[in-house]
Amino acid sequence: MAIISGYNAYHSFSKAKLGYSGTAVYIKDHLPLPVKVSEGITGVLDKTADEEMTHFVNTLATPAETLDAEGRCIILDFDVFVLFNIYFPNYASEARGVFIMDYYACVRKRINMYLAKGKQVILVGDVNAVHEELDHCDPKESMRVNNLEDFKDLPHRRWVDDLIDPKGPLIDMARHFHPNRKGMFTCWNTRINARPANYGTRIDYILASKGLKDRFIYADIQPDIKGSDHCPVYADFDITPDTLPQGNEFSALLTTNFSEFSNKQKKLHSYFTAKSNTTSSSSSSSLSNAAWSTLFRPPQVPKCRGHNETCIERTVTKKGPNLGRVFYLCPKPVGPQDGPKELYSCNFFAWKQQSSKEK
Repeated sequence: MAIISGYNAYHSFSKAKLGYSGTAVYIKDHLPLPVKVSEGITGVLDKTADEEMTHFVNTLATPAETLDAEGRCIILDFDVFVLFNIYFPNYASEARGVFIMDYYACVRKRINMYLAKGKQVILVGDVNAVHEELDHCDPKESMRVNNLEDFKDLPHRRWVDDLIDPKGPLIDMARHFHPNRKGMFTCWNTRINARPANYGTRIDYILASKGLKDRFIYADIQPDIKGSDHCPVYADFDITPDTLPQGNEFSALLTTNFSEFSNKQKKLHSYFTAKSNTTSSSSSSSLSNAAWSTLFRPPQVPKCRGHNETCIERTVTKKGPNLGRVFYLCPKPVGPQDGPKELYSCNFFAWKQQSSKEK
């Protein structure tokens, strides 16, 4: 799913628990790429947080590194608008309540900061919060189980209510086009086979800032598409690709820049030369020795994908499981993402593969 024909893809993965969570964005390859791409909501992972965001995160109980350890957010700046693709943590219990509400707070702060700069914002993803009673198959039971007098009297429900118009700056696009539709659910409990009866909730949203309202075309859900406990949601905007600037093709989150896909691994037999029937035993021995020498030869220093220049070699000095490991980096200095691409690092990274003698 990282490399799909006809699309450019951006991925973020959980660093705390492999396979636990992650996000991905696919863009048709004839469309412009984003001018800036950020991983995480705090900016700590790629050092994109400014002083205002850094100060805000420091007021929270949860460290920035913890908030962004689960691969939950990718932010793509297309200049005309900024796209937030977020998989929000699930408020299933109060065990992670502080972490979850700190995460929600960071999302709202980052959105507000972009809006204050005059940017338009689109937020897509599993928000893991039900907004209105209309978005729940059994709101009275939910109130009873959670001992509520008001359906919205849960922290994450209050948060999403404050984000969405009329209280907040973002428009719920599905409700904009279907304000009174019942049963417009996007998530079902598959363990109890709740989907056939449409006994579910609506927790997947496409939210857009009010400045984009004139560009709305349509939005809806696609409950007929199976394969998950969620169904897709979609929205169409009247945004001409020609109005978007050409973006940054060297983003470290662009999967074609991942070291795993930069070179195909050779098969073991490709290191050996086939024997000739007319060679002598000594010649055969020489060929065999040469083949083994090739096999044990240290790997060549790779070239970065962005500039096709020989990488620099570095060694991990920080204590931990990777202490002493050698890795390669783009030889260019780190610079702003919107700076001249020929002058700054393309963020190429690759671990040095150990030779057989070293293993």
